[in-house]
Amino acid sequence: MSGWLHYDAERVESIASAMNLRRPNAEALSALAGQVAHGDGREVIADLATGVGKTYLAAGLIDYLAQAGVRNVLVVVPGATILSKTIRNFTPGDTKYVAGAEVSPLLVTAENFARGDVGDALHDPRRLKLFVFTVQMLVSPTVKASRRAYEDNENIGEALYSYLQGADDLVVIVDEHHVIREKAKRFNAAVHELGARAVVGLTATPDVADIAAGKVVYQYPLAAAIADRLVKVPVIVYRQDGRKDLSTQLADACLLRDRKEPVWAAYAEAAEVQPLRPVLFVVCQTIADANQVASELRRDDLLPGDGAVLVITGDSPDSDLQALERVEHSDSPVRAIVSVDKLKEGWDVKNVGVIVAFRALASDTLTEQILGRGLRLPFGRRTDLAAIDQVDIVAHESYATLLRNKDALLQRLLSEVKTTGSATTGGELAFTELHAPDPDDAESGFVVSATTSTAASETLDGIGAAEILLAQEMGAKEKQATAELNTVGEMMPRNPFPPIQFPTQSRISQPAKFTLHDVSMLAVEQQGRAFSYDPQVKLVRRAIDAHRDIHGELHVIDRPADSEDASRVSVSAEAIRRSLLGRILHSGLIDPDLTEQLKAVELVDAFLKGAGIDNETGWEWSVEHAGRAESALYGVIRAAHKGRQTTSSWRWEPVSVPVAQPKPTDVRGVWDAFVPRAWTGPWAKSIDAFAHYDSASAEWLLAQKLDTWDDVDHWQRLYTPGPAWIAWKGGRYHPDFVVVDAAGAHWVVEAKADKAAIDSIEVQEKAAAAHEWIKRVNGSKLYGAWAYRIVTEAQIAAAIDWKQLVR
Repeated sequence: MSGWLHYDAERVESIASAMNLRRPNAEALSALAGQVAHGDGREVIADLATGVGKTYLAAGLIDYLAQAGVRNVLVVVPGATILSKTIRNFTPGDTKYVAGAEVSPLLVTAENFARGDVGDALHDPRRLKLFVFTVQMLVSPTVKASRRAYEDNENIGEALYSYLQGADDLVVIVDEHHVIREKAKRFNAAVHELGARAVVGLTATPDVADIAAGKVVYQYPLAAAIADRLVKVPVIVYRQDGRKDLSTQLADACLLRDRKEPVWAAYAEAAEVQPLRPVLFVVCQTIADANQVASELRRDDLLPGDGAVLVITGDSPDSDLQALERVEHSDSPVRAIVSVDKLKEGWDVKNVGVIVAFRALASDTLTEQILGRGLRLPFGRRTDLAAIDQVDIVAHESYATLLRNKDALLQRLLSEVKTTGSATTGGELAFTELHAPDPDDAESGFVVSATTSTAASETLDGIGAAEILLAQEMGAKEKQATAELNTVGEMMPRNPFPPIQFPTQSRISQPAKFTLHDVSMLAVEQQGRAFSYDPQVKLVRRAIDAHRDIHGELHVIDRPADSEDASRVSVSAEAIRRSLLGRILHSGLIDPDLTEQLKAVELVDAFLKGAGIDNETGWEWSVEHAGRAESALYGVIRAAHKGRQTTSSWRWEPVSVPVAQPKPTDVRGVWDAFVPRAWTGPWAKSIDAFAHYDSASAEWLLAQKLDTWDDVDHWQRLYTPGPAWIAWKGGRYHPDFVVVDAAGAHWVVEAKADKAAIDSIEVQEKAAAAHEWIKRVNGSKLYGAWAYRIVTEAQIAAAIDWKQLVR
């Protein structure tokens, strides 16, 4: 069958122009046309990233075959959703119709193939017959299941399947080709037993076995589509406070969708194009989960109203499926679509703006299929407006977890075994391997070596050569610095951070008696000042972006995107007052007499006065802020209850920290999973490049935050035993950290478990000693400004910045 069709490059170019094909679709068309020309029954696959437009590639290939004289083309799809979409793609007048083809086909479907007029057309050698069937219809019948395609038909003169087998020019196009991969034996047999001249697979997630067998003749990865501005940029979103319950995630997702809507409307009006409303797409594990999510979304404060939330499962009625088909219409009431697998592939809409996946994004197929629902550009091109050009994926995981799981979240984007090519005359392809990054490279993201035929000047998307060269130079310097840190030798303090002079002394302490009336109103008011600022929790957004360098190579990075205010639950003034008073009265620290109760009221008033509230009503705090305030007021009283006074004689003996020590040989990364007392690094702001920790939720988490906060200049981990200590009645107290803030002040910081910070007498005694030591250090005027803080697990986890933590 060699030489069945002649490869015609001019025809490819003409069709690409007439159908306005994107560059990768035109290249893929050329590659497939060159392969189909052999006519030897070969199976070839085009792997194009989701959102690039495989539908247009299929339409272009069908028109190419028709112009070459082919009259029988079969499109095989895996299920009803894609079947409906494909039929609409080739139905003139439909809103999904793909225009521009020179030859208009006769569309043959399961609904019309048995009609007399269709039977007549099948025997007309002048008519292009386009068959569109699900793969299930073509599977051979069994004892329990008959197939209409295998039954004799008087209008055709034989069974439909037999007709297709007898067509000597049949070409089969398999959409979502991975569905009929070799493991699905019955699906695979149904297609290949047709004996077609060629089988062409289209997919965004090819099977590994097909790649190994060399069936993939053209690849265009998701990273390339992002770099070439053909799809949206995925943005992973998580909360600073770490909350990830169902209600919070959905509230944040709705907030993100709401903020996109006016931007979309304004752009459509200014550009004089059809308006679109962004929708939220939620993927659930089970139907029960989907119904629970839908119920939550329909709350009055989220997406109320008839038809605003649409649930699509295998049990959905026709009315819901019809509403789904109209989701891109300007009059559609749908604002959120909740699905269980049904829409993971083949569902093409342009207006998904936010995605929430309540199931593990573990496999490469599932990842790109879910992500792909939101990649298509709403207005057909990038607008340079982030609200339109980005799709938000609400993850709500910690940043460390996000970095560790980035590969699993975006396996197809950061693929380790990828090839790409550009079509040449005759349909032969030149491949260049894509490779994984150097595991020792500290830069974020993967580098993909994928050189295409497109000139570098056409693919930079506004990134100048100077900027790229500067970025490469900076990356090389950072890598060299990391290598120098890993040389054998002593772990010396690093410039530009000088050693810290830690003023040590001796101390003798004397305990004092506590009563509630001895609690200083001024101290309580000062504690209240820390709550004059109710921080707005942010939604941190990290864009998974890509660009091409001056050599055409792809670079995938995760970069900061603009943050957004997170959703918020508030507490009224009256409720806050009751809560603060109740915490004191039910603490077990006071006698329940009227005098103590009146004193408790005075303490609450003093605390709120410090927070800038003086018997006003109508104000409110976030529920998190109110909870922290309650704990803080109780902490003042508890500290006073367990406090001790001290008298001392002193001699200053300042020491320099850190001291030189052997460099650790086995070092874990800063964002790796926590292992007690394992050396981790390199740290960016620590004087020592490497450190180890005893507690994940206190010391280690605090170190991670100190290393990223703008208002921290540098810091140093302290150890027990060590040269830096504070005298207390039990001997030498070794704190956990010294932190130097942006203003140059030194902070001695102890990180403790929540329970230990409240209930441990030893912790309180050490704290009292430290506070007295601070007074003496500052009074000496010898060592600058110093301060001391105990911070708990809860405070560390909740802190957004250094200022909030030390308040």
